[in-house]
Amino acid sequence: MNSNERISTRKDKRDNGIEATMSEAGRRPTYETDIISGHPAIYFDDVNDGLGTNIIFEAPYTIYTVFNVENPYLANTRVLQGLNNRYLGTLNYRLTHATSGSIIGE
Repeated sequence: MNSNERISTRKDKRDNGIEATMSEAGRRPTYETDIISGHPAIYFDDVNDGLGTNIIFEAPYTIYTVFNVENPYLANTRVLQGLNNRYLGTLNYRLTHATSGSIIGE
C-alpha cells in the first residue's frame, strides 16, 4: 500500500475469516508508511474514521493491539468492537474492555 491510501478492508493475518471493514469512503482510515519510528500504521482522523469487525467475542479470547490516542479530549475511544457490542478501547483515559454488559478497567 501507499502512504495516505484509504483502507476499506483489513484481513486477519491468521486467515480466520475475520475482517475489519468500512464501506463509507469518507470514514476510512489511511495507511501511513512512516508514522511510528519508521514503521507503517493505520491512521484514524479522530473525527469519524473507523473499521467495523465481524468478531463475536466469546471467552476465552486473546487480542493484541497497539494504539495511541493523540487527542486527550477523546477519552472514550473504541479501538476494536465486535458484533455483540463488546469492545476494547479507552474510557475516562484508561484502557478498558466491555464484556457481557460490564466494563472492566485495566
